[in-house]
Amino acid sequence: PPSLHSSATAAWERYLQAHPQPLEPAVEARWRLAELHRAELHKSDAVRRSTWLRAVQQADAAGGDARTPRTRRWGGLATLALAEPLQTAYQQVKLVEPLQRQLKAKKQRMDDLLKVYAAASEAGVAEVTTAATYRTAALYADFGQALIKSERPKKLNKLEREQYDVLLEEQAFPFEERAIELHEANARRTASGVWDEWVRNSLQALAGFKPVRYAKPERTDAAYTVALAPLQTALTEARARGAEPPPGLLNALGVALRREGRFDDARLAYEEALALDAQAALPHLNLAILHDLFLGDTARAQVLYQRYAELVPGEATQVNRWLAELKARKPAPGEKPAATPTPTAAATAAAPTETRR
Repeated sequence: PPSLHSSATAAWERYLQAHPQPLEPAVEARWRLAELHRAELHKSDAVRRSTWLRAVQQADAAGGDARTPRTRRWGGLATLALAEPLQTAYQQVKLVEPLQRQLKAKKQRMDDLLKVYAAASEAGVAEVTTAATYRTAALYADFGQALIKSERPKKLNKLEREQYDVLLEEQAFPFEERAIELHEANARRTASGVWDEWVRNSLQALAGFKPVRYAKPERTDAAYTVALAPLQTALTEARARGAEPPPGLLNALGVALRREGRFDDARLAYEEALALDAQAALPHLNLAILHDLFLGDTARAQVLYQRYAELVPGEATQVNRWLAELKARKPAPGEKPAATPTPTAAATAAAPTETRR
């Protein structure tokens, strides 16, 4: 209700006025005030929210040795939130004729966003870094798609149009590649136990970009629901009776634990299932996927994929595709970021008869 909103706002403002220090609760007060204005109960709330977000950002940045992981988190989140108008401005630029001018404007707004995302990452907080990485990757992917979908010059003949399309694809390719690199950097954080919505979103995006590598569905017996609490209850009851838990139950539990980001616990569940039944196919498959996509142990994943193919010959063709991709996989790139690709699609419009490189 508006009255509660006003009361809460007034309370936090009084607190901040009375207690400008220590830094952490003072930054939190600013953050709470920014969040209170998120609801946009009045037209002025968006402006007030931005004002408080900048206050959070500035207070943390000026905090010196008093900064804490919490103030860094709020500062980073404030930086990301302040990027929202820049994102809107970027989306508003359409790649239509005159393409040269529009492309320059869109690229400038893209660069403005990239700077903000880079600044947010400097907070050194996993939650902020994963969000900034995902948004940066999504921005690169969006720009590449915008190039491909950009308006074509009207006076091109059929052959010129085909060649122009090819050139646009070549211009878009580096942006897609950069997007994939960044999503993969996010995905690799699972090996360190990082598991949040941005890492999950990056993995989902990668399943579209590289389905052979990333779109590997975990499988369970139809008798088991993949819901953690009922599975844990069933396991506890089985052990209370002194009975060995069914491998299918442990396999489903492993999938549920993996979805919660509890990768080591998932591994133990799969390994226990295999200890009970060395011929159980699904724990082999799911454990292989766990090592491959979440734990970063490709050598172990390869052995498990091969064993699964032996146990389920009908899946051998698909698994062999996975194995071929795994063996051909390039090492992870270094931490140094790649240079931002520079679009030149507009310039190619003047020479539509150029052949593909």
